[in-house]
Amino acid sequence: MKYDRFTVKAREAISDAQNLAGKLGNPEIRPHHLLMTLLEQDKGVVGSLIKHVGIPLDQFRREAASLLDQLPKVSGQARANLSRQTRDVIDAADKMARELGDTHVASEILFI
Repeated sequence: MKYDRFTVKAREAISDAQNLAGKLGNPEIRPHHLLMTLLEQDKGVVGSLIKHVGIPLDQFRREAASLLDQLPKVSGQARANLSRQTRDVIDAADKMARELGDTHVASEILFI
């Protein structure tokens, strides 16, 4: 995966998802981690999108946190790796950005 095609915010979300998985003791970076980091991004557009469609952001965050709580945990692992599902999300976002004629994958495309 060429992350140079991703915007700064999209790269930050992926990096933050890895950090979150490690902090929570999850062996893999799942789409749930990516969702949570997109929701919590400082000056990110995903939170604004959710508010715009009329969904309370706090409720959305609680649901995302509930999904994270259900993931398996391990201790002593150095670094979480991307799960197959997360790779699929990233690949789909890259494909969508190309189809839209965008030169970069933005965080809102990762969210979609």
